[in-house]
Amino acid sequence: EALRSRFDFAVESALRESERSATMYDTVFFGVTLACVGIKSAQYVAEKNEHRSGSSDESAKKGDASFWAFQANYLVVYLLAVASDWLQGPYVYALYSDYGYDKAAIGKLFIAGFGSSALFGTIVGSLADKYGRKSNVVLFVITYGLSCITKHSPNFTILMVGRLLGGVATSILFSAFEAWLIYEHNKRGYQADWLSETFSKAQFGNAVVAIVSGQVAGVFAGYFGKVA
Repeated sequence: EALRSRFDFAVESALRESERSATMYDTVFFGVTLACVGIKSAQYVAEKNEHRSGSSDESAKKGDASFWAFQANYLVVYLLAVASDWLQGPYVYALYSDYGYDKAAIGKLFIAGFGSSALFGTIVGSLADKYGRKSNVVLFVITYGLSCITKHSPNFTILMVGRLLGGVATSILFSAFEAWLIYEHNKRGYQADWLSETFSKAQFGNAVVAIVSGQVAGVFAGYFGKVA
């Protein structure tokens, strides 16, 4: 009886400690999130004021408005693209494991994906120059969509094809979008220092999307399974 009481006390203590840790994590997480939002908001206002002070005539102001529209268009498309990667990334290993594959088989699948990305990454730039950056982005959508579809099958060969397609898509994702942005930014005659602002917002947005996508993926995986 005494041993059981000690065990119950230890379990209750562990549960209380876990609850305190979870509460502390939530507090720190939301505090850091609010701080980041405040910093980025202040940075956004500062950029707006800087642009406004440098726009003395009507044509310059129109160019400024055109840049904000251009930047917003790029960020929406880019962040949707990286969201597709972050949504499925955390559960790929778990999905393969649920299909019954051991570590050796799963390792082969991952190596194939990384190898495909490394190999295709050496030629993706030349393909963009030859066929256009827009075509390259469309190719990303097709290859990544097909890669995700293959994960609905437990067949090893189909999963391997999906990993190869995913490697190709990843190479495009982290090259074609930035290349298109730089080309269009210069083509439209925007100020060179404005380009760094777009990259800064894209990287910050990527971090936010990664966090949100992880939470969304966790909810869907819990309710509908890892294939979802």
